[in-house]
Amino acid sequence: MEAAGLMNSFPYLVIRGICNYTDSHKNKRWQPYATAAIATYAKEVLLVIPLAEVINTYVERMVTVLA
Repeated sequence: MEAAGLMNSFPYLVIRGICNYTDSHKNKRWQPYATAAIATYAKEVLLVIPLAEVINTYVERMVTVLA
């Protein structure tokens, strides 16, 4: 639900870090690890996507919206 408002604007990928089972075993112990792991993963994903492709996708969408 965090990215629900974005889907009409541009293609997106939601990356979430899960750090507990949300039951009686819930604790904050794994939160720093989950945060570091998901930040590292997101950075690697962003490094794989060429910037020119992102810009072209945005421009194509804007032309479609304005047409």
